[in-house]
Amino acid sequence: MIKSFGEEFHPAGRTYWWVNRNREWPGNVNVQYTLQGTLRFVQNGQETPVNQGQACIYNHADGTEYGVYPEDKSYNCLWVSFAGAGMQEHWNQIRERFGSVVTDPGGDLLQLMREVIKTGSFSGQQDVISIAIAVHQFVMRLIRLLDQYSELSSTPVEQALARMRANPLYPWSLKELVAEEGCSREHFCRVFKERYKTTPAAWLSQQRTAHARYLLQTTQLTSDEIASQCGFSGPHSLARTLRRVYQCGPQAVRKQTDGHI
Repeated sequence: MIKSFGEEFHPAGRTYWWVNRNREWPGNVNVQYTLQGTLRFVQNGQETPVNQGQACIYNHADGTEYGVYPEDKSYNCLWVSFAGAGMQEHWNQIRERFGSVVTDPGGDLLQLMREVIKTGSFSGQQDVISIAIAVHQFVMRLIRLLDQYSELSSTPVEQALARMRANPLYPWSLKELVAEEGCSREHFCRVFKERYKTTPAAWLSQQRTAHARYLLQTTQLTSDEIASQCGFSGPHSLARTLRRVYQCGPQAVRKQTDGHI
């Protein structure tokens, strides 16, 4: 069933943040589309920007977080939430195949969402079976659409982007990565900056620092172990980066329990 839907606008200067493990409806699954601005989407301690023309796919009980901070630009989104037998299984399969953040280059995903939301708008005049059919069709069309996008994105630079995005903790050599995929370093960096609004080095540092914070707050691993797992040269490098980013060291970060500094 279509549980809920809507369009939201969050002006700059305010915090908008959801922690999905604390949500009221753990059985819900969602797709949230960025119409304007950039959403911060956090999964396993790793933050991925969801820019205009992209969407994030998540469950209410999956431990992800998302939102914007006061220093971010205004954010506008369209979202729809589903619930019912089999929906979480479908969502898990979609995320395993395509990831939790997907790009909609042709606007077809946005149109697909608007169509199913229109169905939900008239749900009071329709029977349960009609709504169930509409939701099933949405899921099947979503999978076919993402399959098409996946085929279109199999260019050398997209393959390089996918490899880096899938494993940000790996000690990447940009020169080796682009050589293996057959694209130029200049083209890769240009596409990367257009997509993520930052450089590959800055993005990797952000991902590794966020994952280190996540491990400090959710495990009893030592700073040495965390530094090694997150791609830092050692605990001193980890501590310096944490102080630069969060203005406090590993012990202070570890005491935080809400996921924010």
